[in-house]
Amino acid sequence: MCSKSLFKDSLQFQNYTAQCRFLGVFMNLLQNTRLLTPVKPKRSILRCSRTLFSTNGSSHNFKKTITKQKSDGGKSKTEYLFGVGPCYLALKSNRRKISNIYIRDGAVNTTRNEFEEIRKMAEDKGVPIVSTTRKHLLKLSQGRPAQNIVMEVSPLKFLNCERKDFKSDTETGNPELWVALDEVQDPMNFGAILRTSFLLGVSGVVVPQRNSAPLSPVVSKASAGAMEMMNIFQVSHLPSFLKERANEGWDILGSVSPNSAEESEEKPLDCTNYEIHKTAVLVLGNEGIGLQSQVLQHCTRLISIFPPSLQPSSLVGPDSLNVSVATGILVFSLMKNLVSKSQK
Repeated sequence: MCSKSLFKDSLQFQNYTAQCRFLGVFMNLLQNTRLLTPVKPKRSILRCSRTLFSTNGSSHNFKKTITKQKSDGGKSKTEYLFGVGPCYLALKSNRRKISNIYIRDGAVNTTRNEFEEIRKMAEDKGVPIVSTTRKHLLKLSQGRPAQNIVMEVSPLKFLNCERKDFKSDTETGNPELWVALDEVQDPMNFGAILRTSFLLGVSGVVVPQRNSAPLSPVVSKASAGAMEMMNIFQVSHLPSFLKERANEGWDILGSVSPNSAEESEEKPLDCTNYEIHKTAVLVLGNEGIGLQSQVLQHCTRLISIFPPSLQPSSLVGPDSLNVSVATGILVFSLMKNLVSKSQK
């Protein structure tokens, strides 16, 4: 209770006591109506605040990520390569910058020889190896089977075409086989073609700049890592590239269906009987429409796969091979004839 001596006169004291009584009544009223009952914050709000603004540095990382996206126009400077083959060959080829290697702790297949070599190469290159969970690996690989390993790497770029990269057989002493893809867009097909081409000894693969599958982690996985080792070139205009090669004496082999009516009156040759006498480029078309007319007109030969029993065109069902399967048959036949010819 306040003493009257604190106030100059009795009127001031009376005013003060009246205000105190009013304040007491008002506080009781608020408590009775539960207006001052504390509201517990929802756990989801707490989790959100901890994620974005925790004291362990995550808020700084969040800000740094946003700044990085703005600086590079939204394009990431890193990607996540997954699978034993792609990761092992990416380390071996030295074409990428590798930031981190994530390996699932306690996985059975981590005792494979490839994992031991990966660990050794990572140690030699000073690349950190992070032990993590299967759930985290699947998140990094966007749900695709990672074979217990994911690498954070820089994107792989196409090689630029230069005159020195395309030598004639008179310069090399032996004919070579190249593969050109006319707007092959499916990453699984692209990867399978790269795998076949690398295994069978194709000198290089050429794709146009537009409407083609990119060099993505999915393509690398589909190629079993061959994408990391193969010479893959990108040209601005595929017909112009084929015209230049034809003028230098190359054979331009356009792959067509054996029972399709092509614009050219030339009958396609059987790939099993065709012998390569000079450097050639095998051209394969898009999954849906095949070779475009502007590409076909630059082909010096048409080549095809003739099944033992050719189905009539009126039969309902698939009327062509998958482009990656066709590539395997064509490249194997041509490379076999190329090798046998050079050995004669």
